[in-house]
Amino acid sequence: MLSVDLRSLWGNQTKEMCMGIDEATLHINQYMKERFLKRNDKVAFKELLKDITIVLEMWTGTTYVGCPKEECIEKAYQNFFETLLSFLLILKDNNPLISRQEKKLVEHCLYNGILYRYIGSDSLDNKENIKPRYNGIYVSWSKNPQSDYLESKFYGPITWMKCSVKKPFYGIDLSFFGVSREEENEVVFPTIKECIIDIKDLKENE
Repeated sequence: MLSVDLRSLWGNQTKEMCMGIDEATLHINQYMKERFLKRNDKVAFKELLKDITIVLEMWTGTTYVGCPKEECIEKAYQNFFETLLSFLLILKDNNPLISRQEKKLVEHCLYNGILYRYIGSDSLDNKENIKPRYNGIYVSWSKNPQSDYLESKFYGPITWMKCSVKKPFYGIDLSFFGVSREEENEVVFPTIKECIIDIKDLKENE
């Protein structure tokens, strides 16, 4: 389990948050390294899922729509999601050798399909549509094409995007972990230019 209690941290405890996310990433790497060198360890897998879930709870519960993340936190999350995806793909590629629980994780978390995203600002001074950043950074997408909740979080113009996630790309579906807001139906995936199939500028919020 994580030595840092992420659930008890306040939003301004950036260093402690980064330490906790990095520790969870280390646990994933350790599990990957040892997984096929010994028999399946159900206890270790269960503990790993707890660590992953805690980090994802912080992602969905303490990161704010329209508000850029601090560099340290963005980097920690990026390493975490890159490692988590690598872990899921390794399990997928070794399907005959993995446990029923690991197969369930892969089946529910690796996502191919259509996703949607809103881009906007939480600033009252925002007057222009914010352009997509094609930089490979993992961000939140939704399987729902429209969300009154997300639209209500922005001020000023909003950019709406639609993407198609096809192999060799995969999103990470958070539904399995029970951490996503019901109305968000969240998947994390980078903003990859060749995957974008539609972009619209929505009217400014009243």
